[in-house]
Amino acid sequence: MNDLVKDYHLSLVQEQLLESSGDVQRLACIEQFLLTNMTGREADKLVEAAIDLIDNSQGTIRIEAMARQLNTSLSPLEKRFRAIVGTTPKKYATIVRMKRMLQALEINDKQKADYLLDFYDQSHFIHQFKKFTSLTPQQYYKQYRKAD
Repeated sequence: MNDLVKDYHLSLVQEQLLESSGDVQRLACIEQFLLTNMTGREADKLVEAAIDLIDNSQGTIRIEAMARQLNTSLSPLEKRFRAIVGTTPKKYATIVRMKRMLQALEINDKQKADYLLDFYDQSHFIHQFKKFTSLTPQQYYKQYRKAD
């Protein structure tokens, strides 16, 4: 029965992803699915605090620094986070960061987008961007500008 419910929820998310009109909506859908997946599970204050830190930093917090701030080591944090949320803290932070960055680009908030785009290097940024949008930043920007 549990697998049937899980399959149903996954099919709903797939449907929502297909019906989404843009990348921001798709990322919001994934984020919402992960957070909704937490309901009904035993509360974990550490994981809740980690989610708050990630959300408050708009996904820019370093996971190692977050673990230190939460007075825990990285391995137990990742295990507990994955068990509750369904993904690693790093992936969740990347989803939050890319969602916020795309939102900033859509409303032409260059200062906020630049802050969120502060990746270690340009190739890492392009790789992450393409992973979420299936376009390079330049292709995305051209496509988005055509829609205006």
